[in-house]
Amino acid sequence: MIKKSCVKSCKLTKFLSIDMGIGFTIIRRLLKQKDIRVNDVRVSKDITLLPGDEVVVYTKVQSKKPMLVFDKKEITIFYKPKQISSETFRDKVAEFYGDNYQLAHRLDFNTDGLIILAKTENALKHMIDAFCKGSVQKKYLALVYGNCTLEGTFDAYITKDLDINKSYVSLLPNERSKTIRTIIKPAKKGLETTLLEIVLKTGRTHQIRAHLAFLGYPIIGDTKYGMFDVNKKFGIEVQCLTADSISFSFPQNHFFHELNQTIVKTPFTFYSNNNIAII
Repeated sequence: MIKKSCVKSCKLTKFLSIDMGIGFTIIRRLLKQKDIRVNDVRVSKDITLLPGDEVVVYTKVQSKKPMLVFDKKEITIFYKPKQISSETFRDKVAEFYGDNYQLAHRLDFNTDGLIILAKTENALKHMIDAFCKGSVQKKYLALVYGNCTLEGTFDAYITKDLDINKSYVSLLPNERSKTIRTIIKPAKKGLETTLLEIVLKTGRTHQIRAHLAFLGYPIIGDTKYGMFDVNKKFGIEVQCLTADSISFSFPQNHFFHELNQTIVKTPFTFYSNNNIAII
């Protein structure tokens, strides 16, 4: 049994996924079986929660210990699964490892992979500065629909619509747009898919997902920027996007000098457990 109180108005499914860290597939099953109570009343569909509402989930799902991939004196790197927010994942880290961990960056709710947490305020400050200066490089894997032959550096402009939390890519700027630079390299090709290696030179909201869709190669499973028919065909409900590796390149005498030239890779990826990469 998991119990938690709502602090602001929101939909039940959003509260269960973001605040309680429960995947959508499990949520649907719990609602169907009426294993969720809101203020002692069983519910079978999505409802709006109000501040103070108490949600109780009857499930055998146990909180799993977050996977620690890399550990140094000042920072750690964990593997974040899909279908959990970075903030909720940090709370799970605190549950098992203690509360002295802070997010140095974030991954989308449905993006899995490596995420850096700083152990001290000083380390957090230096890590954020390192990201801004390009001393930390993340490589992503993205499974897209189609035979993608794009390779190289692609520049464009991105504009975020705050009302619907969606970004739009264009070749021409506007008064609210920001520049984006995405490096793309095909890694593996299937009959209908291409597995891409992606490196970001700018870190804008939804940059990879929006940019690839703009270029004509939507990520399979992406419900916001992808194609409904394609997602339905493959039976994938979360974007096939993984933060696969992190490398450090710091100048001499930098705060994180002991990390210089270190490369950390995920112990596994979403694609290793699915045959979709070779369809």
